[in-house]
Amino acid sequence: MSLTESQVRTSLGMPSVLPTQERDRLAPNKLRLAGKKHRRRRESSRGPNREMRPDANRASKPQPRQSRIDPVTTAVGIITERLSIFKQVYADLIALQREEDEDDYIYKPTNYAFGTAERLLLIAYLSVNSDIPRPAITPDGEGGLRLEWRVPDREVRLICPAQPHRQPYIYYEADDNYKVVENVEGKTLAFWLTWLNNA
Repeated sequence: MSLTESQVRTSLGMPSVLPTQERDRLAPNKLRLAGKKHRRRRESSRGPNREMRPDANRASKPQPRQSRIDPVTTAVGIITERLSIFKQVYADLIALQREEDEDDYIYKPTNYAFGTAERLLLIAYLSVNSDIPRPAITPDGEGGLRLEWRVPDREVRLICPAQPHRQPYIYYEADDNYKVVENVEGKTLAFWLTWLNNA
């Protein structure tokens, strides 16, 4: 005949029912033990977790370093390149000042023509966003300057008169169409040089 747990406790002089405080103290331990058993069963059914057990002998691969582009350095490089092209054009202007005039033809540009060309070219070459070909510079015979840019099917000319009472202007041509643009500034020249280069 088997004895119940209550009978065994009574025969040993133990209370058949644990006091409330004792039950409360032992209850969390039972829950923790039950939780551990449940986790062991779940892990054994899933097999070893490779993600939680990394290979300690495997060396981590170094991540490639991404080079950062410095916007200031990039801008300085672009400006330097454009200024180098302007210097070549400026050297052509200086060369004309060394020419000897003839009786009926003036090769040297006046100060007004030279200064106008210099100002417009500097602003234009610093403003364009593409490579602009080097212009052909010729005197107009009266102390003025004519600068000409050509690509297939397109042409742009900048006319810088000799005297201040005449204003510079742009002449452009595409196929059989042509037009004169007045009130020229450096940005105006830059616009038409960009148009020329986008042919």
